[in-house]
Amino acid sequence: MRMPATGSLRPQGNRDDTPDERPVSGCPVQDLLNDHLRVLGPDHPDTLTARASLAYYLGAAGNLDQATAQFRDLVADCLRVLGPDHSSTLITRGNLARWVGEAGQPAQAARQYQDLLDDFLRVLGPEHPHTLTIRYQMAYWQEELRRAD
Repeated sequence: MRMPATGSLRPQGNRDDTPDERPVSGCPVQDLLNDHLRVLGPDHPDTLTARASLAYYLGAAGNLDQATAQFRDLVADCLRVLGPDHSSTLITRGNLARWVGEAGQPAQAARQYQDLLDDFLRVLGPEHPHTLTIRYQMAYWQEELRRAD
């Protein structure tokens, strides 16, 4: 994914704001999310996808704590709305694990990827490309953890 060419993903406001209340000035993804929330409501699958996009862009812009917090909230909502075996729920869990690792918690990321791998194996099977990607990501964070020791 590419970052937007214009605008800033740096949040305005204080750290006490909830993730949904932190404005992201000039970010087209935030504008899209606002439209989805207004038109489709918070539980529509397209709204959940827009939230995932915003969380991803926040992480890519270096706002790792915000990205992680938003993905945590999003995983809970995906589980509630879509169920544990839905592909969007599984992918969102993978995104959470990635940003947890990027935020300096490789042990937690490796554990999350291990749990996720078990679910991908059960839902998609061992040879599915998504399963192989999760296996790779788990190995990556396990190696990062080994290097840190």
